[in-house]
Amino acid sequence: MSDRESPHLIRAAAVTAASRDIHHPWNPASHLIGTTLSRLGGLTRTGVSLARVPPGKESFAYHSHHCEEEWLYILEGRGIAEID
Repeated sequence: MSDRESPHLIRAAAVTAASRDIHHPWNPASHLIGTTLSRLGGLTRTGVSLARVPPGKESFAYHSHHCEEEWLYILEGRGIAEID
């Protein structure tokens, strides 16, 4: 395997370096820690994010998407989603 960098390969160090705290201005309980993997991987038409929500916190304010879909994949813990 080559050590040459690929624009579509995302290394763990790049994810760690790009991660930041995110707070939604309309929801004081909102707190995410993460980054957009799609941007790091050079994707322009697909959005993929990796985020951690600390215990007791929320993601964003209640919202809807009219022209796109959103899905969540929980790796650990539990979540509650309000749908419609």
